[in-house]
Amino acid sequence: MARVYDIVSRLENANQKPEIKIDEEHIYKVNNSKAVALRIMALSEDKETKETEILDKIVTLALGKEACDYINSLNLSLSAHNTIINAIMAAIGDVEIEDIEEQAKKKKSLENKWYDIFEDFDLIEASFAMQYNIRLRSETEMTWSEFSTLLKGIMPETPLGQIVSIRSEEDKEILKHFTKEQHRIRNEWRNRHNSFETMSEEEKEEEMKKVQEIFAKAFG
Repeated sequence: MARVYDIVSRLENANQKPEIKIDEEHIYKVNNSKAVALRIMALSEDKETKETEILDKIVTLALGKEACDYINSLNLSLSAHNTIINAIMAAIGDVEIEDIEEQAKKKKSLENKWYDIFEDFDLIEASFAMQYNIRLRSETEMTWSEFSTLLKGIMPETPLGQIVSIRSEEDKEILKHFTKEQHRIRNEWRNRHNSFETMSEEEKEEEMKKVQEIFAKAFG
């Protein structure tokens, strides 16, 4: 007799909406659907919209307009807003907030980080289609945790895998045979994501001043 796998309780638990508690009187359910997750990813990739607008849109997508309006009425600090965003991302990914915070700390690190989920989303889409025969834009059943697992399993032969191989290459003999285009891809990535680590203390101070000016304009 064939096995029967009873996953009713697991599906029920998986479909329960997590909640974020802002204070004793304001608790909001998180829309953790894949559709919302992908829209949030697209927002994070937006380079033209102000960061404050992006934060509002993310909160509205995940918690609703009422929650966004209430949170804005609290006049919270940027750090507090980031805590809410981290909580939303943790709820969508079904992980602890501490996990999201740790990921954020490692965001700019080159250690095992040779792709960006937003910057390289076109490559990710092409790689899913090639390796798994999954078209992300038309996929409606995949959970965020499943997406993350499949992404970690992307092979070197895929479009994303090939780019990651170029960006992460350290072998001097292999680098000697890189084409101009491969060197450009590798250098551009490392300049963008590792430039701060190679700066002098004076250069770091100057860059921090620029960041502070940006925040002052955006939130002042």
